[in-house]
Amino acid sequence: MDMDEKFKLEILIGTIPERIDDPNLPHLYNFPASVLFLNHTEDKGRPVLGSARYRPELLSYRNEADNASLKYHNVIGGKSWVTITYNSLTSKYSGEKFVNEELVGVENGLKWYEFFANFTRLGLSAGERCEFELADDEDALVPPTIPWPFIIKTTS
Repeated sequence: MDMDEKFKLEILIGTIPERIDDPNLPHLYNFPASVLFLNHTEDKGRPVLGSARYRPELLSYRNEADNASLKYHNVIGGKSWVTITYNSLTSKYSGEKFVNEELVGVENGLKWYEFFANFTRLGLSAGERCEFELADDEDALVPPTIPWPFIIKTTS
C-alpha cells in the first residue's frame, strides 16, 4: 500500500534512531540502525499513523575522502531509499531521501539528534510504500494535537 491509496497525511513527526553499535562494525557507529519516517492524520475521527522504515544495506558502505556513506532501503519494498553521509573532518551529516527513484528531500546537520529530527520530519511522500495503523481508541496513537516539534526516539 502506498500513501496515495489512503490519506493525505497531515502531521509530520521527527524520529531519532539508535546508532549501529556493533563491536564488529566500529566503522558504522556514525550511522543509524534504521531510519523511520512517520506521519499522523485522522480517518473518520480516529487517529492513523503512517510509517516507512528504512534498513541499512551494509554492502553499500563507502568511505571516500573523509565522507562515509550508507544506503538504506524501504523494508516494505519499492524503489525508495535513503542515503546517509557522514564527514569525519567536519562531523557533518547529510541525508537524501528518494521515493520511486526521485529525490524528495535533503537535510544537513552537525548533531545526531538535530539532524535526524529534521531529516525524518520529511515524513512520508506521495507514492512511498508505507504501513498504516488505525487506532481503536483516540489515545492509542500519537494524539492529534501534538506540540511542534514532536520527536520520538526509535529503536531498530
